[in-house]
Amino acid sequence: MIKIEIGKRKYRGVYSWNDMTLKRFCDLADIEIPPRYEEFVIIDSKYNPDDKENINSYIDFVSGLTTEELEKTFPDYFRKVIKTLTNIPEEKISELTPDNIRELYEYYFKPFVLSLLLHEPLIHIMGQIRSYEPFIGRSFRLRLRRFYLPEVVNIMGQDIPLRNEPAISYLEASEIFRGVHMSRGNLRNLAMFMGIYCRKGWEKYNEKRVLKRQKLFMKAPMSVVWSVFFYTLQRLPDSTKSIQLFGSLPKQINELTKLVRTYKSLAVLDFCMRPLVMEDLEH
Repeated sequence: MIKIEIGKRKYRGVYSWNDMTLKRFCDLADIEIPPRYEEFVIIDSKYNPDDKENINSYIDFVSGLTTEELEKTFPDYFRKVIKTLTNIPEEKISELTPDNIRELYEYYFKPFVLSLLLHEPLIHIMGQIRSYEPFIGRSFRLRLRRFYLPEVVNIMGQDIPLRNEPAISYLEASEIFRGVHMSRGNLRNLAMFMGIYCRKGWEKYNEKRVLKRQKLFMKAPMSVVWSVFFYTLQRLPDSTKSIQLFGSLPKQINELTKLVRTYKSLAVLDFCMRPLVMEDLEH
């Protein structure tokens, strides 16, 4: 957990997937995301500095974000994220300025929201948002109980051997997540997914036991959930061999909007005369 100091008080917040339980991640997913912010995240993830048409579309969207969205709608959503992922009292959060809220959100909690929207677990590494690669183990401990992952799983009627590997067999995350109906609306299915494939050493599959353990697995850290999820799916037929890396150096949306508007104001200049502003946008 990360320590957050506000005034003379210190609070704690989720900082890594080890800190995030499946229940808390579902609570985060339950927060209604402003449509325009969701649209911004998707557009930002597809930004291509080598595609002029893409650049123009990106600039048109970002420069069109309103002051109301930047100063109220988005920060109000960020406040709800901070409330869910920290122990900061709601009244204290409400006292923070939009700039304070954006700073906390961008620096600590943005990767978790992006993970929901881009269908891929993400983290901050050296100031950059990168794909999260879970440790693939054969067992894990939860509430003093040890659970084991299977050597073979049955997917769509086909037995598929799962071998120990040092890392993910790099699936194209969004395709895999869609293939098993992963979305913000049904993340709780991961508890059942865990119940199906995680058992004590002597156990066979039992549907009643799966249902009974869903509440327990909601308390599992997401680092374990991702490990089980990717371990189980890494041998899916026709899976690709790479996970997309999204994001770049984090930049607050207000700062980005100012840069884009500055760039757009240079429209009277020839395109080739704008490299410095666009270089800043890329970073």
